[in-house]
Amino acid sequence: MFVFATVPAGHRLVVQHVSAHVNFQSVLSSSSLLDIFLSAGPGGSSFIPLFLSNSVQFDQPVQLYADAGDLPELSVSVDAGQNRVANGFATLTGYLLNCMAAPCAKIAQ
Repeated sequence: MFVFATVPAGHRLVVQHVSAHVNFQSVLSSSSLLDIFLSAGPGGSSFIPLFLSNSVQFDQPVQLYADAGDLPELSVSVDAGQNRVANGFATLTGYLLNCMAAPCAKIAQ
C-alpha cells in the first residue's frame, strides 16, 4: 500500500493521474488477478493492469477529489487481497485548490 500526504486544511486535492512501478515477492502466474485501487476522500478508482512475471507498471488517468484531512491511498493486491508487494514507487498527479481563497464547490456523490 502507498499512502500519500494528508490534504492540508482549507484545501482540496484534485487527482488526475496515477502511475506506479511495483515489484512482487514472487513470479505471478498467468491466472493471477492483480487489482489496483486508488482511494481519495469519498471516491475511488479501480482498474486491472497488465503485468509481466513479477512486476507491473501503469500510468492511468483518474478523476478523484480529496478534501482537507483526507489521506489518499493506493492499494496493489494480488489474488483476492493477498498483498505480495516487495517494493515499488507510485506518483499521484493533479493540483491543489485553495478553498480559503474561494469556496470549493460541493462534490456530487
